[in-house]
Amino acid sequence: MDTDEESYGNRYQQDVQWYTTMNATMNATIRCFEERDYPQLAHLYSTLHPDDLMDAAEIRFFDKTRDPRCVFTRFVAEVDGRLVGAASYGQEADTYHPHKFNVWLDVLPEARAHHIHQALYDRVDTGLAQHQPTMLLATLPSYDRDIVDFFRRRGFAEKLRQLELRLTVDDGYTFPYDTEVLFGRLRDHDIVIRTLPDVEADPDYARKLFRLRNTLDQQVPFAYPVTPVNFAWFQQRILGNPNLKRDGFFIATHGDDFVGMSALYDSGQEGVLETGLTGVRADYRRQGIALGFKERAVRYVRESGHHTVRTWNAETNESVLALNRKLGFEPHTAYIEHVKTFGD
Repeated sequence: MDTDEESYGNRYQQDVQWYTTMNATMNATIRCFEERDYPQLAHLYSTLHPDDLMDAAEIRFFDKTRDPRCVFTRFVAEVDGRLVGAASYGQEADTYHPHKFNVWLDVLPEARAHHIHQALYDRVDTGLAQHQPTMLLATLPSYDRDIVDFFRRRGFAEKLRQLELRLTVDDGYTFPYDTEVLFGRLRDHDIVIRTLPDVEADPDYARKLFRLRNTLDQQVPFAYPVTPVNFAWFQQRILGNPNLKRDGFFIATHGDDFVGMSALYDSGQEGVLETGLTGVRADYRRQGIALGFKERAVRYVRESGHHTVRTWNAETNESVLALNRKLGFEPHTAYIEHVKTFGD
């Protein structure tokens, strides 16, 4: 974590006191985001989302590895030199469309009373006008009812719920399947689950993973269509992610083919890991590969000294939800994808 970021974390109690004593005539400056804002932006985000801590370096990483074709603009609300809110609009490589945008808004509750969230939203709305959007997507945490209601009043409608589930791997946890039978079945089909370091000897491993990722992305339930990413983005954003646990990145292979993948990442919380995209090619399903990924993830959590793993599933993906619940995953919260459309 950055030194500046640590200083903001250490000053959390003073920040709380400052925010709660702001007077009723608060005047915020709404301006474009600047490089110097990264530490405060990370502090703002982590304050509002304590389960999803981010430091300045992580936000910089995602900003600098955006696909060049994707539009992205961020605004901040500043009061007396401190950020009390931020908002953005942009596009993502894996859901790219020239007229479809993601919008994001985070404002401290104390500042919402002064309509700063409305001022930020207005700047986003004005900025978007030049791009002639046909659809906007806002992914909102279910625990922030104020922000959910704010977007709904502005024409956003719920499209899909992504459920967060957590599994605690403590001394009392037992994997509910016979692992000897499970991996014996995979061996019978000549399927092996390897780690990223295991496959790096293959000179084409990155391209194989890239092609597999684009195939699996098409199987993920999402509020609007997923689009293929380019190889440079995949190398930077996925393989180059500093939070990726390379020995916790599992690949199912059949001979020289890559047929499934699942990866673990640092979450920012001590002892907690989270899963990225997990999937198996359609022609290799129902052979126990997904279950093999789960067992390897549980084993990794244990052996690496962690205690919890987080995952996300679309509420409509009943088969995966049923599997995770049988494994012991418990629901934690939901992130609701809201969509607003324009014209046809």
